[in-house]
Amino acid sequence: MSLDVEVVTSAALLMALVRRQAEDAAERYEELSEAFEVANNMVSADCFRELAEGGWLFHASLPQPSTPPGPLPRWGEMYPEISDPDSVHYLMPPYYVFELALRHEGKTLALLQDVFDQSPIAEVRDAAATLLDLQRPRVAAIEARRNGYPKPPHGWWIDEDGPNWESEL
Repeated sequence: MSLDVEVVTSAALLMALVRRQAEDAAERYEELSEAFEVANNMVSADCFRELAEGGWLFHASLPQPSTPPGPLPRWGEMYPEISDPDSVHYLMPPYYVFELALRHEGKTLALLQDVFDQSPIAEVRDAAATLLDLQRPRVAAIEARRNGYPKPPHGWWIDEDGPNWESEL
């Protein structure tokens, strides 16, 4: 059994962990949307905004805890979509925005599948099954959005109009 599965000792804790991941992801997508607006990459900024809105809707669809869960343990990579600074580039096209989201949401899906497959606690497995039913369509929708854009050619990150360091302001 993986450490990630051992951390989850109750259905309430699993729900709280997934709620926190959904909230953290939505906040990160919002931050990335703002950063891409500053970089004047409006199409990708809109894609990150769409992901944030979807993240907040997913968060809202999760059951509210009956009591505050208290401090939550770390469970998996909480924000893999920005854990590697090289995975985000200001010229990033929409295809890779959704590819990045798929990586994050896919890791959440894998964690939930591990809990479902490996937890010795029946209520935790039941909660994981419920969450898998919510997460799978989210992943499929993000994949469909990615597939709606052409995969950019090699070299998309090259800025032909780089900064002009010698300009006078």
